[in-house]
Amino acid sequence: MELLKKKILKFIEKIEGKVAVYIKDMNTGESICIQEKERFHAASMIKIPILLEALRQVEEGALKLTNKFQVDDTDKVGGCGVLSILHQGIELTLDDLLHLMIDISDNTATNMLIDILGKDKVNDTLTKLGVENTYLARKLMITMPSIYSYTTAEDMGILFEKLVKFEGLGKSSIDKAIEILLAQQLNDRLSQKLDCCGSCGYRVGYENICSECGAAMSDVDAVPVKFAHKTGEIIGVVHDGGILYIGDTTVVIVVLTKDLKRNSDGYDLLSNIGLEVYQYYTQSK
Repeated sequence: MELLKKKILKFIEKIEGKVAVYIKDMNTGESICIQEKERFHAASMIKIPILLEALRQVEEGALKLTNKFQVDDTDKVGGCGVLSILHQGIELTLDDLLHLMIDISDNTATNMLIDILGKDKVNDTLTKLGVENTYLARKLMITMPSIYSYTTAEDMGILFEKLVKFEGLGKSSIDKAIEILLAQQLNDRLSQKLDCCGSCGYRVGYENICSECGAAMSDVDAVPVKFAHKTGEIIGVVHDGGILYIGDTTVVIVVLTKDLKRNSDGYDLLSNIGLEVYQYYTQSK
């Protein structure tokens, strides 16, 4: 993977800001680590530990995925999501809240889940999982200067690895976590250029006509690469990480950024890294 690492480093050199990368081939154990232990503002990546804690509590019987919770106006916060614009008193199941938190990064759903689960319990579970540099500090979209949730590329990578290896939770809980992560709607970073032809499977990226079989995407639809993941973004910060399935290979990949001059630079960086990883596994092997 040394050549792949060199290509990634060339992309990073062009960025005004800091970047951390953690990539691990779960088939061979090979890895690429770049500033993987440095702490970054977690942004919405902190929603991964919240998801795991919710499923842990379901596993223990403290909660059920069918439990219903009412969304009050006092719960609503800005940023990503739809709950802030829906009517007062709408009822949602725990399963609904988890999907909203992960798949469209709904901040209101996230804050409700922090109340339901308990912030300290989320952090205690992180400690039990052996993750030492990730911390849920507070609810989202609440201004508390100098108090923020943080993580590292390595920590996030470890959490995704545990899902692949069925560690830390039972199989049904992990299957549920991956199901939710695979339903991600924000696919504009690591997987941005990885749509494949719905007819022959060839990577089409942005193209409307497949250069391999000639099919029009308007007729067959592009198929996104299988990627169980979560994104994160605030000003100067663009993240993405998860479990990328490429043929018979499973790859854990996390890229975190901070101090970006333009968030668009982060989008470009992540999409380029995602494409390089994909091509490494589809063209060189």
